[in-house]
Amino acid sequence: QDYSQALLEAQAPDLLDPSIYGQPDRLRHYARARLQERILLDHGMTVDPDLITVHTISVEIDPGVGIDIDYEYVGPSELEPHYETQERSLTDLSLENIAFTNINFLLTSRAFDDQGQLVRFLNAGYLFGLIRDLNIGESYSRYLSTVLSTSAAGQWHCERYARVMRAQMRLDAIEAKMAGDFLGDGGLPPELANRGYKWVAAVLDHPIDSDDRAMVEGHRIQVSQLLINGVSLSGVLVIGTESRSSVATLMVFTPQAPDGICFREMSNSQEFRQRILLEPDFLDYLVGKASLAAQADVRHVLTAGRDTLFMDLQPCTGNFLEAVYESEVARVISAVDEQTNTNWETYWESAWETTKVVGDIVLIFTPFKVQLPIAALRSFYAIWQGVGKKSSEQGIAPLYFVQAALLLADALTLSKGRRVRTSSAAKTGRSVLDPKTAVSKTPVGLKMRDDGIYRGIHEKAQEGVPSRFYAVQQEKAYAVTYDSDSAAWRVIDSRRPDAYYQLPIQLDDQGVWVHASTGLRGGGRHRITKLPMESAGGAGTPGKSAGKLRYKIHMNDFFDTAEFKAAYEHIQAKDLEASVKNAVEKYVLDGAAHLHKWKPTAKNKLDKNGKFYFLDLTSIGDSTGRGDWRLGLKRVEKGMLEPFDIVNHKNM
Repeated sequence: QDYSQALLEAQAPDLLDPSIYGQPDRLRHYARARLQERILLDHGMTVDPDLITVHTISVEIDPGVGIDIDYEYVGPSELEPHYETQERSLTDLSLENIAFTNINFLLTSRAFDDQGQLVRFLNAGYLFGLIRDLNIGESYSRYLSTVLSTSAAGQWHCERYARVMRAQMRLDAIEAKMAGDFLGDGGLPPELANRGYKWVAAVLDHPIDSDDRAMVEGHRIQVSQLLINGVSLSGVLVIGTESRSSVATLMVFTPQAPDGICFREMSNSQEFRQRILLEPDFLDYLVGKASLAAQADVRHVLTAGRDTLFMDLQPCTGNFLEAVYESEVARVISAVDEQTNTNWETYWESAWETTKVVGDIVLIFTPFKVQLPIAALRSFYAIWQGVGKKSSEQGIAPLYFVQAALLLADALTLSKGRRVRTSSAAKTGRSVLDPKTAVSKTPVGLKMRDDGIYRGIHEKAQEGVPSRFYAVQQEKAYAVTYDSDSAAWRVIDSRRPDAYYQLPIQLDDQGVWVHASTGLRGGGRHRITKLPMESAGGAGTPGKSAGKLRYKIHMNDFFDTAEFKAAYEHIQAKDLEASVKNAVEKYVLDGAAHLHKWKPTAKNKLDKNGKFYFLDLTSIGDSTGRGDWRLGLKRVEKGMLEPFDIVNHKNM
């Protein structure tokens, strides 16, 4: 269950994909989207960074073209200052980045919209912190390092990666114990037969190397990274006692090795050395774990240059799971750097292909590629390959697809008494909101509501844009969105607002926001407050009386349909998709008053026996009032509507 939950929480779109991020136009698109997300979370305002112009004033002193070295000193008051204003769009500024020492930017910069009006909430101090935190405009390798390591999003990746790997290793250890991999040659006495398993359990219980880690048979247990002639082999770990002279035995962790064995108990380092030299497939596996630049050298010392082979262990002094993550990041960056001399058009594709060839990196920061390790679950590897393929074809893999695969695996491999139960970490009242997921600054003008599903929720209402909602706890604000399927508010992690999994929360009796159990992963019964739906007796417009309640709207891949694509080409509005989402969200959150019944005429060529409705698309381009465009909805079943087209109100 921990493994399933870890995978669910690690889902997010737009993860590492050099073939996309390497293209300049895609990089601008990525920068624009990240800026919009952060500004929306921080201020509750939707802006187009391309239409925001940042003015920065610089002062230059021009002493003149001709300078006489014999002329007496000229005081500052006699020199002519020259002021220059540099204008850049917010998107361009984010790509250029701002130097940490650029005091001039902090003192003189101002942001203006496309009407020339000063945008006061985008002050210089906020923009300075925003752009440096996103750090989009550095060189691509440094950009990858920032996004995956040092930024807030990088920490999000690292935490999820470590949790998935920890759960993965626990399952690997169980399989190894069942298969007898910890028994070695059978020479150990019975009381020491599972010593290797105890070592693994000790380091997984306490990944950080400290006194909190349990001792085994009186020995401190240590995790080290394997080095061959000074080259680190990413992901290959060696577990053993801190004092090698006391116990020479080593436990080597080799994830996704060609023979499927994850844990190898060796009597000493010499045995491991011989194993490498005698098994060509395993040798290739280890070579692939080195950085691309060092692979030729590693292969040489493992083959022709065996006389110079030197193996060493580098202890992991901090969290060894995070150390593995950092080594994977370094290996990806190394693979990209090695391709810098290739043609620009083929550079990123080549780097991506090289990255996959040199080891099919664990996760590739996309958790679908993690191979389930338990022997009984290995047949489900095809599920993950299928999810990965689906992801590469459509850009994202929906949360429910991933969740269904996990639950299917759980259901088929565990007995009825051992089915996955709701994670204890998600039970009501067990854990409070994580401050790391809060927005950087609490928006001004929040008003707390106490009606219905909004009880305890703070609303940021602004004219012309949909309301934003926040949960406030201990002077920190957490952006939230309402999940109508589970009737719960979900926290939007400010570090990765686009992550598929968002923790459900509810307000307890003490007025504290805690994690809520939604019943999505457990087999037990859960009471869920359902959204209003169509009444059993009525036709007509929903929401007009207490007896006729509102519909639910199912989008059903509407944005991939020919009708939406045709409307997009005709209207030529970049914000069309966002406008549709805003209209639906406003209907879901604010009530059925926004839904209008539509009686099609013969020219519409619609089923005369069908029931049709529409929502106003008020935020397309420069639209005012109700706007010109409508989202057409049809009743597909009792209580359920689906969008089918976008039409001009004049054609209805």
